[in-house]
Amino acid sequence: MRKFFTPFYFLYRKLVLVDDTPHRIALGAGIGIFTGVLPGVGPLAALALAFLLRANRAAALMVSLFTNTWFTLITLVASIKIGAFVLGNDWNQIYSEWKFFLKHFQFFKLFESSILKILLPVILGYIILALIGAVVVYLLIRVVFYMQKRKKILLTLLIAVGVISLGTALLPAADDSELYSQARSFFSSGEDDFGYLQLTLLLEEHPESRFAEPVLFGIGEYNFKVNNPGDARKAFEEFLKKYPSSPARPFAYAYLISLARKNSNLAVSQELEKELVSSQQLSLIFRDRKEKRYRSVASKKYRALLYINKAQFYADGALLVEVSY
Repeated sequence: MRKFFTPFYFLYRKLVLVDDTPHRIALGAGIGIFTGVLPGVGPLAALALAFLLRANRAAALMVSLFTNTWFTLITLVASIKIGAFVLGNDWNQIYSEWKFFLKHFQFFKLFESSILKILLPVILGYIILALIGAVVVYLLIRVVFYMQKRKKILLTLLIAVGVISLGTALLPAADDSELYSQARSFFSSGEDDFGYLQLTLLLEEHPESRFAEPVLFGIGEYNFKVNNPGDARKAFEEFLKKYPSSPARPFAYAYLISLARKNSNLAVSQELEKELVSSQQLSLIFRDRKEKRYRSVASKKYRALLYINKAQFYADGALLVEVSY
C-alpha cells in the first residue's frame, strides 16, 4: 500500500515546495489536470496554457505528465455519460457507437456528419469533466497551502484524484434487447448505417443472444444493400448453416443466388437453386402456388411465391430473384 501512495506523495511534496505564490501553483496544477484529462492534449499544451494564464509552469508540467493518457482512459465512461446527458442522448447508445468507431477507425470518417454525432457528446463530456477536475484541484491545492501554514500536512492531492475518478465505471456491455430495439428504431427511421452498427455490436457482445438469428440475416441484408457482396455472402452462408428452420431461410438463399448471378457464377447459382428447391419441399398437389412471408429487423417485407415450375422472391414489393425448376 505504501508503494501505491509514494508517487502521489512525491507529487504533493513537489507542488508544495515550488517557489511561487499559492494561486499560481494551484492554477498550474489545475491546468495540468485539465490537459491530462482531455484526449490528445499533453504537456506541451499545459505549458502553453500556463504561460498564457501566468500560472506556474512547473506545476502544470508535473501534473500533466502525471495524469496524461491514463486519466483520459479512466474517465471515458464518465465523459460519455456527462456529454450524452447534456445533449439529451442515450449514453449506452453513444458508448456502443464509440466502441464500434474505435474498432473500425478510419481517418477520413472523422469528417462524416454521422461520426460527428458520436464525437460531439464524447468531446463535450471530456471538456466538462476536465473543467470540473481543474477547479477541484485548484481549490484543493489552495487548501493544502492554507493548512500547510498551520503545520498540518495533508495529502490533499489524493483526495483530488479520488474526486475526479468518481463517476467512472467499468465498461459495460449494452443489453441485447436494448441494442436490438435501437437497431429496429434506426432502420425504421431510415438511418441504416446506425442500425447496422447496433446489429454488429449485438452479435459481438452477445453471440448467443435470442436475437442472433434475425440479426445475422439483417447484417447480410445491409451488406447486400450497400453493395458489399463479400460480407453479405459470408453472413447469409453462416445464417443457412446455423438456422435450418428459420422462416427467413428461403430469402437468404434468394440473396445468395442473386449474388452468384451478379458475379456470373452459373455453377454456384445452380447449386444454390437445387438446395433451395430441396429445402422448401416444393409440393403443390392441391393448389397452384404457396406463399411465404417474412419481415426482417431492417423493416423489409419479404414475400415468396412458390409455383409448380418456379419460385419468385420479393423484397418490399420488388422482385429479388426468380428461380425456375
